[in-house]
Amino acid sequence: MESVKNPQAYQALLTINEQEASLKARSGYLKAYILSFFVPPIGVYYFIKYFFIADSSYGNRKAAFLSLVITATSLLLNIWLFNLFFSQFAAKDSVNEQFIQDLITPANQKELQQLFE
Repeated sequence: MESVKNPQAYQALLTINEQEASLKARSGYLKAYILSFFVPPIGVYYFIKYFFIADSSYGNRKAAFLSLVITATSLLLNIWLFNLFFSQFAAKDSVNEQFIQDLITPANQKELQQLFE
């Protein structure tokens, strides 16, 4: 192996290389977090990728668990909003049915005719 003529420059290049790799990893983590929130099933993919496939560094394990937590949270939030949204329609239908039922009863029909006269 060749001897390094300038060890300080070599150390600086190693530091820059490590920082660049760290920055790439962080941008990958950010992408995983964003996709885990907006498309919950993708978070499971990132969990498997960072937990089982990638090297077992602390950063990868942390990203894997955060992706899984964000996925679960997003999934629960989506289910809750879905139920809230469609329960409003169900409630309106029952009110409309009762309103129509009240209109077609004979006593109410007479009152309705009197109102229009």
